[in-house]
Amino acid sequence: MKDSAAECTCSEVADHLFELLDAQMPKEQAARLRSHAETCPHCNELAEAEVHVRTIVKRSCCESAPSTLRERISRQITVFKMTTN
Repeated sequence: MKDSAAECTCSEVADHLFELLDAQMPKEQAARLRSHAETCPHCNELAEAEVHVRTIVKRSCCESAPSTLRERISRQITVFKMTTN
């Protein structure tokens, strides 16, 4: 295993970004990747973008669809099922 942040590459950060953000890796490896991401503009931007997307998704999941949209989708599913059987 690599010991220094200097040995960490951008592709390694990208390959393990989800694990890093989800705290699903050993602390030493996470610290090494985090250290690289904090000093590399590309990796920092990549990590910030993923955090931003996760924030938007989390916020969106709290909203429910309007009942008219749900009814329209249900009708379309019914029509689809009738025409494909």
